[in-house]
Amino acid sequence: MSAYLDFNYPLQLKLQNKYCLVIGGGKVAVRKVGKLLAAGARVTVIATRVIPALQALAQQQRLNLCLRPYLPSDLKGAFLVVAATDDAAVNARVAQDAEPLQLLVNVVDAPELGNFNVPGTYDLGQLTFTVATGGNPLLTRLLLQDLQADYGPDLAAFAAFLSSQRGQVQRLLPTPADRKEFWCRVLTKKLLQQVKTGQLAAAEKNIRAAVEQLKK
Repeated sequence: MSAYLDFNYPLQLKLQNKYCLVIGGGKVAVRKVGKLLAAGARVTVIATRVIPALQALAQQQRLNLCLRPYLPSDLKGAFLVVAATDDAAVNARVAQDAEPLQLLVNVVDAPELGNFNVPGTYDLGQLTFTVATGGNPLLTRLLLQDLQADYGPDLAAFAAFLSSQRGQVQRLLPTPADRKEFWCRVLTKKLLQQVKTGQLAAAEKNIRAAVEQLKK
């Protein structure tokens, strides 16, 4: 196993209003752009040609589109860069140019050339499941399918419900230690199993009852 895989550090980035650059105009670029836009990033795409989906996003003014070859000066001001062309030499050059600028760089066809990779994800309301398999896309897809089968809309609803209860608990239990003790006691595997087996209402009732007890 390479050092790149041995020393990965998982994290989530806040990209709201961050300037992100995608080099390339094909299907992979579309996927990368979609995720960046969903995260609130300001996206520029640079490519000699693009597929209709990217052209449509540009026409909707959801991204800035530059129909020309990549230039090193394109990296100026970027926070994050994705090299997603079908030319390995161009992708490698993007990574090389970005390194002295200390930018976040993902190279789709050679992740070892960049300094971050994007795991497979399954978004479920406020929840995000991520799967990284060391570069095995089929295994990633199978594991994500398992997650989708095990965790569905009820879990998303339960997570939103818990968020609505957190404010009350914070008001009733002002210290972090007390709040931690409360949630460790109330939010159990048994409760999660109720949600997974279609007993969402019962699980929410148990949480409400525990919160009401704090008021007494």
